[in-house]
Amino acid sequence: MNYCVRLLFVLLMMSVCGSWHADAEDDTPLPKLDLNSSGLRKKYDPRICPRCGKPYEECIKIGKCVKAAEIPVRPFPCPVCKFEVNIPLRDLRTEDIDEDLCPHPKGLVRFYSPIVMCPNCGFSAYRDDFRKPQTPETAAWIMEEIQPVTHKQLQELMAVKTKLDTAQLAGYFNQQENLPDIVRCTNAALYYKRINAPVPVQATVIWQLAWAHRRYLSSPLKGAGMMELVRKVNASLERAGIADMSIDERINLLSDLCRQPARFPFANRQMMLMMLSGYYSRAGLNSWAKLCLEEVITNSTKEYETLGKDPWLAGTEGTQEERLRSAKSWRAAFGYQALSRLKSLMEENRLLGVSSQLIYKGLEENLFSLKDRPAYIYLIGEFERRRENFSRALLWLSAAKSMPTSKNGIECYAPSQIEKMKTYVAALKVKPKTNDLDKTDRQLLGRLMKEIAEEAKTGNAASAVPGETP
Repeated sequence: MNYCVRLLFVLLMMSVCGSWHADAEDDTPLPKLDLNSSGLRKKYDPRICPRCGKPYEECIKIGKCVKAAEIPVRPFPCPVCKFEVNIPLRDLRTEDIDEDLCPHPKGLVRFYSPIVMCPNCGFSAYRDDFRKPQTPETAAWIMEEIQPVTHKQLQELMAVKTKLDTAQLAGYFNQQENLPDIVRCTNAALYYKRINAPVPVQATVIWQLAWAHRRYLSSPLKGAGMMELVRKVNASLERAGIADMSIDERINLLSDLCRQPARFPFANRQMMLMMLSGYYSRAGLNSWAKLCLEEVITNSTKEYETLGKDPWLAGTEGTQEERLRSAKSWRAAFGYQALSRLKSLMEENRLLGVSSQLIYKGLEENLFSLKDRPAYIYLIGEFERRRENFSRALLWLSAAKSMPTSKNGIECYAPSQIEKMKTYVAALKVKPKTNDLDKTDRQLLGRLMKEIAEEAKTGNAASAVPGETP
């Protein structure tokens, strides 16, 4: 009898328990940014183009940038399989970019890629290259190596049990914005490596792929049962004014909200942790992004002694069985997506390293024009900063900062990135590792900076009117 009473009491407590114990989760404060630091990004003004600093209306007139919700397309037969592909006639531009120019389009059309992909065979290349005929050997390689993998990836993306043939899948992904950016850029990287494309082309397509992984990290969570949770979290953040905040202010907001169990159910705060990891990644603070994702993975796999201590049940509604089903579904969804994003974070880190090496090779072999070299010097520094090779990053960013063009090109970001890196290193409490390539880096930078300085003097002299004082 006593056993039955105890059992009924436990079942009653399980059905009504919506709270959880403090020891069920991590309450360690999350890293925040000093908003008074000179290394923080400024708030975005949607009326100003971040690429050229001009008002968008003027910018569009002179043709430097394009801001469009829809991009016109033109059908073109794939040079490999002859499937009709809709090729965008121009690139999508957005005012929301990272300091290495990684764009983050907003709205329904969120994709960004100057790379065109055939949904039938998987052939991917830059727009102009996509129109060129391919050799029989290259075409055969694409059909044998690229198409089967692409077909499998698109089938998984459809999330249907019925297996579709290649033509059916291609029909579903007829528009370029419907194709997964990571697959598109991966195929392009494999293609350009296969044909032994020039080093600058390979470097560019590799960092396009790294950008695709970063955009995935900051993309909305998807999946069955997640949409309502996404809506609730977004509504909370909108009330907090997140839309008008800079990336750095969003980081500080989310780092606070993630540790407020009295205001938000556990699952909502796990979603905020995922969002925070995306913003950390965009700022290049990848150790902190990894910290957030690992916490979500741990929470999604942790076992609790009783249901009363299981925080995933908080915020669920319905019968006990329905609540348990919802909690199980959220655990699986968060665990899978956090692990997937962690893999993308590590892959982005690897790809930026590959691109950095290719840029270095291009600079060493004088494959870039003199006017473009300052930007590539900056990119090596920025890529290494994001990879947390701080000593090497400081060397290259300092070189970019001292360029005669440092007020006009992308290298104008160098001073703020140096300050951000110093603050980040201090917060991590780590001692930067010695740059093993320091000697060769300095020799190459010395030559490059000398050539760029001489070019700047020559350019100034040439611009003066003969016979007059410049």
